Amino acid sequence: MELDEETPKSRFEGVDDADLEEEEVALRRAFIKDSSKNKVDLSFTELRNDEGSPWVLSMVHSVEKQIAMDRTLDHEYLPTVGQFDFRLAGIHLLFGKESIAVIQNRVDAIQSIDITGAIRIGLNFLSMYLNFTTIYTSSLCTENICNIASALNYTIKEYRYWDKELCWIDFEGMLYDLQNAPDCSVIMLSLCGHNPTGADLTLEEWKCIADVLKEKNIFVFFYCTCQGLCSGDLDIDAAPLRLFAAECFELFVAQSFSVNFGLYAQSVGLLAYVVRRSEDLFHISSQLSVLLFGFWENPPQRGGRTVATVLNNAALSMEWRECVRSMALQLCAKRQMLYLKLKVIGTPGCWDHIVRQRGLFSLTGFNPQQVECLRTKHHIYLTAKGRMNISGITSKNVDDIANAFSNVISPTEQS
Repeated sequence: MELDEETPKSRFEGVDDADLEEEEVALRRAFIKDSSKNKVDLSFTELRNDEGSPWVLSMVHSVEKQIAMDRTLDHEYLPTVGQFDFRLAGIHLLFGKESIAVIQNRVDAIQSIDITGAIRIGLNFLSMYLNFTTIYTSSLCTENICNIASALNYTIKEYRYWDKELCWIDFEGMLYDLQNAPDCSVIMLSLCGHNPTGADLTLEEWKCIADVLKEKNIFVFFYCTCQGLCSGDLDIDAAPLRLFAAECFELFVAQSFSVNFGLYAQSVGLLAYVVRRSEDLFHISSQLSVLLFGFWENPPQRGGRTVATVLNNAALSMEWRECVRSMALQLCAKRQMLYLKLKVIGTPGCWDHIVRQRGLFSLTGFNPQQVECLRTKHHIYLTAKGRMNISGITSKNVDDIANAFSNVISPTEQS
């Protein structure tokens, strides 16, 4: 049927375009259209190899093939809270088997759709059942946390985290803001590999944070996207969480296996929770199940089964830990490579923060105008905040990156 003037107006006529396209998508599109042979994309969020593809762990690929060939496995729906052996393995990875909270049966978890699903379900639960209405996130926090909190009608506030002048953590500012945060607030804390800064607190600083929060009626919500890729040791990266658990905090932690397993398309996540009384676990689990029915009802099976197979097999787990350690060492080597190049060519300013930072990301300190200059004049792509993905640095492009960084902050380039 052809439309004419008498056709009723569309119900969707008043729906406008979103104010901004997702930054990563827009940058990726611009990068693809860029015809320069020397273009470099450092804006993405995955761990990539030197060919620019998401890093696929060969041993994970072998496990996936093994699962696919196993005719005894079926495609039955998983329980609403997810696969039991996956959840238990995730708990042990985060807290350690020797954790007093684990031994006393005060920890449980649900399987989620990556870390975003875990954060959404966790914040939804805290709002619905515990009446939390205010959330504190770090300055320069990833936007998806704020988007989720906003959709749930939380009042969103920031605690200081990044000192632009020092290009490092404003610990005193952070401590002051947490001390003055109102009771009945949710505090979002990055466990390791803070996005976008790559700057993490020391364990001593974490102890100070724990001391402050212990005196207040505040709920701690950790999130972790790259356990093991910061120090190279999964247990060291989890140390802040284990500290809080040992101090008898009740808390949530959202975990993603996308980066350290290379399972991006599988969206494997976990929401773990620690309580003071083991009898509360059943009540929490039952209410979370009710929430989950309104989202995905049953989590997907394949990614969780892959993770569980690796973590619950001693030989495979050891091999995976070595893979994670190797990836972390390569990220450190790439940081060092760029840092040395910047020093050799006499780049203005101090660049020590690049090698002090850990994990996948580095906040360079460039302002939006410098980032735009890097993109338009030098074909180097960073996010508007100046974040770069360290895995995008290679021996083939490090000279171009270093020269572009040096040029973009020189007086002649800015004039």
